[in-house]
Amino acid sequence: MQFVKAAYNSFLSKIVKDSPRKSKWEIREPEDRTDPVEHEEFVQTRLGEKGRLVAASIRGKSHEHHGHWREDAFYFDCAGAFTIMAAADGAGSCALSRIGAKIVSQISVLSAKDYINRFMPDPVSHISEQTRFSLEECLKNSVSASTAAVKREAGRRQTDTDSFSATLILLLHAFTGSEHLIATIQVGDGAAAIYTSAKEVLMLGKADCGAYSGESVFIPSLKISETVGSRVNILRTTDVKYIAMMTDGIADDYFPLTKGLRHFFCQMETAVLNSRNPLNALKKWIRYEKIGSYDDRTLLILSF
Repeated sequence: MQFVKAAYNSFLSKIVKDSPRKSKWEIREPEDRTDPVEHEEFVQTRLGEKGRLVAASIRGKSHEHHGHWREDAFYFDCAGAFTIMAAADGAGSCALSRIGAKIVSQISVLSAKDYINRFMPDPVSHISEQTRFSLEECLKNSVSASTAAVKREAGRRQTDTDSFSATLILLLHAFTGSEHLIATIQVGDGAAAIYTSAKEVLMLGKADCGAYSGESVFIPSLKISETVGSRVNILRTTDVKYIAMMTDGIADDYFPLTKGLRHFFCQMETAVLNSRNPLNALKKWIRYEKIGSYDDRTLLILSF
């Protein structure tokens, strides 16, 4: 334990040492202008009677300082009784990961939408074993569709599929009368959780890593097909106040998550969700200052 603590302290010291002082942080544009993505993306919308969604994604301070593109992405849509949301984080060491993140977030949502429209009842009035089976198949098919889309893009560009490596969190939500039905699948890091009126945090999935510390798992890794079923999480509950999905640029700042996210949701409620203009408040909040926190940040919050 002492060794782990010492190594962690050494890691933090290196971050502080290697990071520019506040006065020296610069904002640079990427020199390579091929495959551009927006540095920031913000959304606020009402989803019928289902709730309100606010979302934000910004380029991290490190990427700003070194003139790199934002590598996070998100996408959302609706199908029947379901709200579908996805967040993705491109692997920083991979040249086209920002494209991979955009592909897996969008394709996973569109694949889920197609499956729900074809095979799921509307409204979902009863949660049967067949419903649970269909949700699991929907999520697994969405990951497969994302992987296939990345491979097609790699083939079109005649380059390696690993260049597009990205994490993915995909979430489905529906009302079933008196209950909320939530299904998720997660590949890689980041976090998804719900916050109840009793101020409890329930995690919706588990971040996974590779064989070594800090080595995450990405789409289109071949490892995913072997474990895809174990990545699915299906929950039914009567008490949901907020659902949040975030990439590791935010999640890592609230570790350990079960405790840290309780503080996060309290912040969201006070500083963002109860404000007159939640999106403007989120734009301000997401630029918070924290030593060692320089990664891209992406957050989606569904409130009821």
